[in-house]
Amino acid sequence: MKKLGTVLHISSQMNIVVRSNFVPKIGKRSIVSDEKQKKVGYVYDAIGSVNKPYLLIKPLNKNQNYSNLIGENLYIKKIGKKFKKK
Repeated sequence: MKKLGTVLHISSQMNIVVRSNFVPKIGKRSIVSDEKQKKVGYVYDAIGSVNKPYLLIKPLNKNQNYSNLIGENLYIKKIGKKFKKK
């Protein structure tokens, strides 16, 4: 697991806003977890500077209140390269 960044706030569209030091792959395969390795959502978009981007995390459960994550660190699973056998 690699540290993705710190949760800043929850947007009006219920996306989790995270300040990060890098831009991960965007999409449903980029699963984001909390410190207890509980799945929170996936990386939906990256905005701002490439060096210090703000990431939008789309929650997996839209009915859950994620305000308790503010100030907490989120993590992303490292995705290795897949090689094809010849």
